[in-house]
Amino acid sequence: MRAPLRIAATTVVLTLMLAACSSSGGSGNSSKKSSGSSGAVATTSVSIKGFAFNPDAITAKLGDSITFTNDDTTTHTSTSTGGPASFDTGDLAKGSSKKVKVTKAGTYKYHCSIHTYMTGTIKVS
Repeated sequence: MRAPLRIAATTVVLTLMLAACSSSGGSGNSSKKSSGSSGAVATTSVSIKGFAFNPDAITAKLGDSITFTNDDTTTHTSTSTGGPASFDTGDLAKGSSKKVKVTKAGTYKYHCSIHTYMTGTIKVS
């Protein structure tokens, strides 16, 4: 009789653990929301950290300003490489921020002109 009880208890524990792992508890950051299967995040800020743009794919509305903040230990840029308009934050030293206003709809591709393997996209509608 103990074995069936143990199996039942183990099943309940595993079910609860799986449910906890699959829920999106999140940190309550309301400025970043999932925008579906594209992986893009609706936000107006991008952090540069660990030699990467975080998030690397975002969505924004026409006229929004995107703030790029360098939270890394070295200088970076956010420079458009394609899209309906161009932008360039210039060199951003550690702790610096720069706003870029998106005034045309479309998909903007950008990179760090110093570390060109660092890339990102902004979808503007």
